[in-house]
Amino acid sequence: MFAVGTSPAILLSCLLAVGHIGRPSVAFAPVGLSKSNAVVSSLKMVAYSDPGAVKDYQDFLSSGQQEITLKEDGPSVVLVSPSEAGLEFHELNPIAQALLHMGQGDDVILTPYQELPAMLGEGEYATSEYPIYITLPPTEILPFLQHLDEAYSERTEDFVFFSGGLQFGNIEEVLKENGYCRDSMTQVLISGMQVDENGITDKSVQIGTTDMGIEKWANECSACGKWNGAIAKRLERNQVRCSVDFYRDWRRKMWERNVLDAIFNLIG
Repeated sequence: MFAVGTSPAILLSCLLAVGHIGRPSVAFAPVGLSKSNAVVSSLKMVAYSDPGAVKDYQDFLSSGQQEITLKEDGPSVVLVSPSEAGLEFHELNPIAQALLHMGQGDDVILTPYQELPAMLGEGEYATSEYPIYITLPPTEILPFLQHLDEAYSERTEDFVFFSGGLQFGNIEEVLKENGYCRDSMTQVLISGMQVDENGITDKSVQIGTTDMGIEKWANECSACGKWNGAIAKRLERNQVRCSVDFYRDWRRKMWERNVLDAIFNLIG
């Protein structure tokens, strides 16, 4: 993927950047290592060299659950910038438009500090528990988190943050400084879909199968945390692939994609 004539210094910098993350993706396999070997190496590294992933699985086993319970998609709050207050649907930011379009018509649009509804939905579908999709631009996320009113402070476990793409990029530093990078917090990597005037397009790519016949995919959306099942089902209902992961696996995918975007745009 590197252009002819790329200097050794740039190549070394790229490899060091990837090495700092922990596990190289197939796209950054060393020269001379075939893709098939790179996949096997990557899988082995995930399976045998990540104590965090092992701990996640052990925690799940100790919970006594027979399977991971995923929440259903339902009425939700879509939080937009104050500058978007009163705008028409087609004037909202792309992710807010996509979420509302993929929903079931019962979502509520709010700006920060507007009162959260006590209940969403009607009849048997009414609920007091719902995700709060935060589509604020990165420059507005920090002020929002630092000035939460009481209603929002009591609902932080329901926050859903987005990473990736041109709209959000990497917001880990902001979230970590404010205590929002943890296992239960819902985060969504949206690099696997494209939202434009032509609608919503899945950009994931199948790259083969494992030795056990399981399909392998690259560039798919990914979600972790409390509401990972809800957002995954919303996306998949609209033909957009979204894996459901533990936080550590999600973070690896997020950083791999972040480095890929950075190196691709740097070298071409």
